[in-house]
Amino acid sequence: MTLEEAYRAYHDPNVPTKRLLLALQDIADAAADTHVGGMGAQPMYHFNNEQFAASHAVLQARWGRLVGALKTREVAAARYLLGTSLAALQDFYSHSNWIELGHDSILEGLGLPSGTLPDVARFDEETCVTCLNNGVDCKSHLTDSILASGLLTSEYVTNMGYTPLPGKCQLPPRQARRGRKVVGGISKDLPSACFSPRPDLHNRAALLAAQATAHYLTALRQAVGNELFHHLLSLHPRPAVAIVTDGRKDFTETLLNSLPFGTLGLSEPEEYLLVFYSNTLRGGGGVFRSGSATALVQALKSSLVDDSAAALRDPLAGLHTAAHAALPDTEVFMLTESAPLGGNTGANMPLHTRELLLRKRIKVMPLVVGHILQKDETAQNQSSKTNSSYDTWIWGNVSAIPLEPEPAEGEQELLSASRVYQILAEFALVTGGHVIDVPTATDLRSALAAVKQQYFQGEVVLYRDISGSSAKIINITVDNRVQAVGISLYGTFVSATMTADGGSITDLLGAPPTTTRNPYRVNQVPVTPDIMKYKVGRTFMLVRSALAKKIKYLTLTYLPSGVASVIVTASSAADIIPSFYHADVNSSYPSLQRLSHPSSSGMHEYLGVSVPGIDTASLQRVISVELTPLASPDSRSLKLPTTSPRFITYARLNDSSTLPLLPFSVVYKAQDSEGRDLVRMSQQIQLPCEFRVCLGSGREVWGSRGTKLSVHFSLTNTAETDETFTINAADSLGYPIVLSRKSVRVVSKKSVNLVLFVHLPTRVNAFQQLVNHTEHRTYDISSIKSVSNSLVITATSPKGQYSSVVAYVIDTSDVEDGEMFVTRNVTHL
Repeated sequence: MTLEEAYRAYHDPNVPTKRLLLALQDIADAAADTHVGGMGAQPMYHFNNEQFAASHAVLQARWGRLVGALKTREVAAARYLLGTSLAALQDFYSHSNWIELGHDSILEGLGLPSGTLPDVARFDEETCVTCLNNGVDCKSHLTDSILASGLLTSEYVTNMGYTPLPGKCQLPPRQARRGRKVVGGISKDLPSACFSPRPDLHNRAALLAAQATAHYLTALRQAVGNELFHHLLSLHPRPAVAIVTDGRKDFTETLLNSLPFGTLGLSEPEEYLLVFYSNTLRGGGGVFRSGSATALVQALKSSLVDDSAAALRDPLAGLHTAAHAALPDTEVFMLTESAPLGGNTGANMPLHTRELLLRKRIKVMPLVVGHILQKDETAQNQSSKTNSSYDTWIWGNVSAIPLEPEPAEGEQELLSASRVYQILAEFALVTGGHVIDVPTATDLRSALAAVKQQYFQGEVVLYRDISGSSAKIINITVDNRVQAVGISLYGTFVSATMTADGGSITDLLGAPPTTTRNPYRVNQVPVTPDIMKYKVGRTFMLVRSALAKKIKYLTLTYLPSGVASVIVTASSAADIIPSFYHADVNSSYPSLQRLSHPSSSGMHEYLGVSVPGIDTASLQRVISVELTPLASPDSRSLKLPTTSPRFITYARLNDSSTLPLLPFSVVYKAQDSEGRDLVRMSQQIQLPCEFRVCLGSGREVWGSRGTKLSVHFSLTNTAETDETFTINAADSLGYPIVLSRKSVRVVSKKSVNLVLFVHLPTRVNAFQQLVNHTEHRTYDISSIKSVSNSLVITATSPKGQYSSVVAYVIDTSDVEDGEMFVTRNVTHL
């Protein structure tokens, strides 16, 4: 049974497994991160150079931080900590002589607070024989004294600046030609004699590494409980729901009536998160979380904010707080009104917020109440601000909304409704959501009822046309995995119709009914027994069609009366997960390193496409993987290594300069086991970038309160010309941050190393409250031992391009490495 099959057997055959696979990908990416940069060069992260005590101490120290991160629902940080720990744990069996000493079971206490290590060879003790000498038996590579004494030893990595004493096990340099065997050393990383001195022991090392991983995960599950462990791996069938809202009474009362998503006959979300931005100014309060809608409703009733607090309203800071506090894959409903808003957003806050949203794959659905300010041509022509990130929110098109001048130092920034709307529209666009204009606060229930029908049902994208203005006739393939189709129309249209398999025409536009309505299905229009229509406000229409019988294709015809967007989604377990990779050419072993962002211009990259949920019998055939919009006529399809059935397809991207210059999607075409076409489209991928920000020593930074932490990072310029970049950093808890340089000029094809300093204050605000499921009481999380802070470092070019990286700053003042460990006698999963 595969992992996907087991997941569906536990939940439901039609439940999507994408979130589970993405959680595992996050952990695997963190593990791969330990083999690059400063972490890859440090033996203590890999049990190399006989640094067993240091490696074991790192794992023990990380255990308390890992448990603490999970207990505060900081799942993104926990996945990173887990991935780096598992990488080191697995390296122990590959880089040491544990197997040569005759052990056929794991070292159970390795990396755990109560664990101890066996004796290790002295630094001046000979451990390996020289295999180049004639007549020397190199079958084991180890000296007889080491084998007889049972002392631990490990390979020394000589190509990372370390020179071991004679007689130590050394990892030979990587061979330039295939077919040549490496000599010396005890590494078992790969089953190839071209790369590993002991390929014959690779399978045994891999088996023990797998057993050690299961043992570690079982210990973690026992330490944090099943609920938090489910958050770690996204085992819940539905994503979490976050509501970012004004504290106004009418908004809150609307939420009280519309919050219970279980009324749709679906299981409850993974978690409920509520953020009041009326008192949320980075590091402040106003965040509640609970697994129970009833408990959160009780918290809402006791937390109504008086309308007089409106002067403090800062929806962008509220969204930033939600981006930090929310679980990965959360669906965010952002409720605000189109009136002048104030707050400490700062010039670069939207970039940092966007980075957090993209890292966690959080979808934002802004619902804006009231009339948006109209275009002011005069003000725009007089505006002196150019090339701002706010100017280019739709695929590089300059917005018609003017911008205000930047505030003076120490002055609060006032954002007009038009500018807030523009930023929120950008967040919705890049995260896969919509902006919905709601005329009045009383229409919020109608909006929530509609969007609840579209989201949380495993929706995958079949077709997307963002900001289009021309008439189109589109044929959309519908495979036998699709159970229902949703068509979202945003904007104004002259006409919009749909036909199924060339049958009768269905008008997608129309007025809402005047008869009595179901309170949870507002504005339903029964077009046919299988089609329901939801009209929200002036500009948003959602049409859902449950497929009573299997159809092969839908024909969608529409004519916008202005700029409009059309997105067609399907309820289906089949989806695609595109990821960019680059070859880890500097490593001693061949590998692909996943990138968090698309390729940098001019670099050779790979595109991997995972397809979860299709044909468990493995009878599906891959036809093509394409990019849309296309970069050029000759780049219609990427080269595939094979057309045989496979769940993961790696398409060679020979030159990233051929990538589309605008945000693009990956289109996957295949045939299922019945020979029917299957087409899936990914969410939009960000613009390619000509530079990249990297953290050289990993994304994990920890220290106690009152200390100053240094965060080292590098900036690589892959452009053909020298560029000057602006450097910024922002966090989520209001820590003081000092940048050594605000801008830096980087030569073409070169890198520079930079550093910033983060001051951990002596008193850290606990900005969340946990809501008890049964007693509806709230508990301040300040009593929990570890709090992680999301630090986003951003570099921006004069062209408006940006590259960012996220670090996890962890407060460990009260963490004792062993206090959170439950028992050494672990019952396996």
